[in-house]
Amino acid sequence: MVSPVMAKLKTQCFSFWYLKTGGGIQLKLNKLFYESKTTQTLWTNPLSDPQDEWVKVSVTLVITEQINIIFEAVKKIGITSNTIIFYVLKLKCSFVT
Repeated sequence: MVSPVMAKLKTQCFSFWYLKTGGGIQLKLNKLFYESKTTQTLWTNPLSDPQDEWVKVSVTLVITEQINIIFEAVKKIGITSNTIIFYVLKLKCSFVT
């Protein structure tokens, strides 16, 4: 799942919830730099994350150029069925500085 292009901003927060049923899936939140087409991993789920319950994640974004936010789910070999649901809570919420 990929966000729309986000313009150059100051430090922002990005919050979302996810629900994962079953094991064997690595989740990643990546930042794709619009101009250079390079990525930076912002977050990965812990190996001990709960299954079958909603988990909230908040990540600080420092946006120095236009970016896309990318949710990625990588299934381990041999896993035949799992479900992941993402719910974006706040895409742009400013921190007071």
